[in-house]
Amino acid sequence: MHRLMMWLSCLVLSSFFSVPLEAKTDSVISNWSKVASLPLSTQKGEPTGISAAYTGVIGSYLVIAGGANFPYGHPYFDGASKYYHDTIYVYDISDNQFKLVATSKLPMAMGYGATVTKNKHLLLVGGKNNQQTYDTVIELTLDENHIPQTQIVARLPFVWSDGAADTHDDFLYLFAGSVDGKISNQVCKFSFVSARCDSDIPALPAIARTQFPAISINDEFMLFGGFNPQATSHNFALTDAYAFDYSTASWRALPNTQLNNKDVTLAGGSALRLAKNKILFLGGVNKQIFDNAVLKLTTLQGQALAQFKQQYFSMSVAAFKFNRKQIVFDLKRGAWSALKQLVPFAGGAGPLQTAQYQDTLYWVSGEVKAVQRSPYIYQAKIKK
Repeated sequence: MHRLMMWLSCLVLSSFFSVPLEAKTDSVISNWSKVASLPLSTQKGEPTGISAAYTGVIGSYLVIAGGANFPYGHPYFDGASKYYHDTIYVYDISDNQFKLVATSKLPMAMGYGATVTKNKHLLLVGGKNNQQTYDTVIELTLDENHIPQTQIVARLPFVWSDGAADTHDDFLYLFAGSVDGKISNQVCKFSFVSARCDSDIPALPAIARTQFPAISINDEFMLFGGFNPQATSHNFALTDAYAFDYSTASWRALPNTQLNNKDVTLAGGSALRLAKNKILFLGGVNKQIFDNAVLKLTTLQGQALAQFKQQYFSMSVAAFKFNRKQIVFDLKRGAWSALKQLVPFAGGAGPLQTAQYQDTLYWVSGEVKAVQRSPYIYQAKIKK
């Protein structure tokens, strides 16, 4: 199972009335522009990036920590392992600038956890590396010189990764993901005082999942799609969506993600607040290509499996067809649409990390095809 999950991680990895069409929404975002390259390179000296990093904003500083990539070669062609990072990067993003001002280290090399912004610090929840999955909640702050300071402030009652997290009324909520090594649909309402989960919180009323975009908006926590390599009917990249109401501790279904009457998965992508009642989704895998790859990687054997891996991992960036559409969900209408323009670069997954500072959006590195990461950070602005 561990080896299977390693291969799968290389892939990218209702009360509303559904409107399954691709209405072209007027442009509300400026063109994306490149503002920086992460100072990372492969063993061969080629620029590279990361995916699954902890990413958030403290004041006017963008923080990027940890994450994973393959600097020492390809897992199939070279037999190389995924490499996890412990570096923390701090960028000053005030006054329309983008400047690296500090670096530091996490307590351990890790990625695939969740980042929660709380007051003037970040909570880095769970995560994993090649050796283990973690039960830690790490508080990250910036000192007067903007140098990152970290401390472990809590221990979860299980090890956890690849899900989503949020804070509400001094509790830490963990949604789905991998719990003690098993893909889950459970919700943990974690108390920092008792270090336990509230047993009365209902599970997500759907299949377990990992690597789904999620967002806290209007006193609800919404999650969209994700993937489960054990799903039935070979529907591994999911298209369903749900909202958790904090006030009633209950779930409701949202319209499935569809454009042009076709299912669109958001697995491996990211969600940002576009407006009070609109969510912007960036990145994500191509459902048809992803589903086919998971099916063959989990069912083929021997020479047939080797031939498929050779073909699949040799595909170009364009052939993977990661999502370049800027997809919008309108909460009031329960409708899905897409902005007129595509992002002017390869779509991201892995999962992709994004951040928001006032009216500026940041797209942080990410995977552009299985195994390959982009080193670039892009920004765009929400038009007033």
